[in-house]
Amino acid sequence: MNARWLIAAAILGGSFGVAYWGGLYARKWRQPSDQAMVEGLMIPAANLDIGKVWEEKEFVWSLPIRNLSGDTIEIRKFISSCGCTAIKPAKLSIQPGELAIVELTIDLTQRSFAEEGLALRPFGISIHPITSRSRPGGPGWQIHGTVHSRATLDAKSVHFGEEPVRGQPALKRRVLATVHVPCQDLQATVNPLVATASVERRKDDPSRFEITIAVNPDMPPGKFQTNAQISVVTSSGERELAFRLPIAGEMQPEVRLLPARVLLPPTPVGATAEAIVTLQGSPEVKVALDHIEIGDPGLRVEPAVVEGIPSGRAYRLLQQVAKEGEQTNTVQFFYRKPGQKVIKVAVEVCFRGESVKKTAAKATKGE
Repeated sequence: MNARWLIAAAILGGSFGVAYWGGLYARKWRQPSDQAMVEGLMIPAANLDIGKVWEEKEFVWSLPIRNLSGDTIEIRKFISSCGCTAIKPAKLSIQPGELAIVELTIDLTQRSFAEEGLALRPFGISIHPITSRSRPGGPGWQIHGTVHSRATLDAKSVHFGEEPVRGQPALKRRVLATVHVPCQDLQATVNPLVATASVERRKDDPSRFEITIAVNPDMPPGKFQTNAQISVVTSSGERELAFRLPIAGEMQPEVRLLPARVLLPPTPVGATAEAIVTLQGSPEVKVALDHIEIGDPGLRVEPAVVEGIPSGRAYRLLQQVAKEGEQTNTVQFFYRKPGQKVIKVAVEVCFRGESVKKTAAKATKGE
């Protein structure tokens, strides 16, 4: 009986000893509540909370990183959970006990569809330092806070697609803005070479404004992109940038040939493939064909008659195939407007030449 008690006491004492020393070990290495440790690198928890900040495109935040290990730690790069973040320096070396400052530049204007229209929304990203001791899927620092918007829009951007046509009435798009702070007015500015922006306050709700974006019809043909700067004029008269509204699209020429890229069917060598292209443009635009330039003698262009298309605005492209394989040619049409310079419109012709034997084999197999 005594022996049993002695054994039990020994086991109990050993358990208390393990718990005691384990507790000491845990207390020694436990991460304090006011610190965030990753791979031997520590950032005070207070520096991971950006607090409540105004929405802006380039919000700058500094992270003090201290090396609490006994070795030099090489940070090869940083990985962010959000592409909205730029990190400088991109890599660095931190000596034992040394403190290094890393600067984040965060685009706080990015938001999910679920966050559209919210004046106040939570923000959070994770930053992972990649070192020689890093493990896949290892821990990172969680940076969080709350973003307050002076104003919100019912659209993330304005895209005109391929609808704008040079010389035609300006194409317009409207966006509704809601201001969440006391304000005198809402102002919008944009590059006048690309577009104009006008703002009208709604009478039924003074916190809402209709922003009208109109494309400059005098822009040359091609893709365009810019930003409208939307600012809130506060009750004290100060002008605060609320957000940037991306504007993009592609200006079409006054006249264009459709399709601009012709895809001909696979054609046996020695045969001719053909397609029809038509000149598109407003009836008010008076143009006359000046001349046509073709780089390949195997490609011919002749007038075509298409029902519903005015005379002189339809063309038949005839491509004689001289060799096998994928090939591309270009036809350039030059039109002249009265008293103006010549307008060049290009059409790309894509085709594939096939051997006569291969074509015959396909036909036989199809039969």
